[in-house]
Amino acid sequence: MLYEEIPQEFKLKIKTYFDALCHSIQDTGKHLSVNGTIIPKSLKSQHNNLDLTSQLNLEVMTENFFLLDMFHQVCTESNVFYSIFWGDMIGYYREGGKLLWDDDIDLVIIGNKGAEFIHNLWNDSGKQHHLLRRQGSSFYYKNINISGYNVVIIKKVIGRRYHYKLKLNVDISQFIDVRGIDIIFLSNGNDFWNIDLSLLNNYEINDSTYPIVKYGPIDARILIRDPTTIILNKQYGHRWTEKIHPQLHSEFSPK
Repeated sequence: MLYEEIPQEFKLKIKTYFDALCHSIQDTGKHLSVNGTIIPKSLKSQHNNLDLTSQLNLEVMTENFFLLDMFHQVCTESNVFYSIFWGDMIGYYREGGKLLWDDDIDLVIIGNKGAEFIHNLWNDSGKQHHLLRRQGSSFYYKNINISGYNVVIIKKVIGRRYHYKLKLNVDISQFIDVRGIDIIFLSNGNDFWNIDLSLLNNYEINDSTYPIVKYGPIDARILIRDPTTIILNKQYGHRWTEKIHPQLHSEFSPK
């Protein structure tokens, strides 16, 4: 699938959202403010190093939201629970939507049924192709069909650990390890990066714990705030709640 195949109506919806974020940018003198968050003037997108207001950054955001929208629909149909995660959690709970500079989407699949679901997406699809080996990781891909669209699922393997990514295509120039949706699942309470997320096992897997919310312009699921706060405090420290980009924390530390 190519970017050009995304329905025009969907592209317009994301452009409206993207333009609103861009129009929120204010010059505060030494820094910029985006949707009320103070950032460095030199800040680029987190992974692809793009100008935040560029057409290419808009295209990346559109691709990511389109993939999330398709994935949300198929999870809903299969009664599979997930949560937007990490930077997307921060964006939702701190600013009500996507961070302009966060140019991928992180998801965690919940429970054994969720893990089985994502494994089956891989196992039930066609031939596995080797993509590349980089920095000790091997990448493989398969073509799958989601909601009538041909997209790519990539499996990143390090030793016995692996996780999945959804992308529109396998163009290596699009940065294999970023751009798209990273999908992790828990193994013995830990994720792909061996981060302890066993706390998630203490909560019921239902619509109350993982409600459907409006994530920017589309619907998505997210873990309710209390366990989210514990997870983010543990991973990022309490300052994730502040509307200050981490690069500026030392500058804005209490004197």
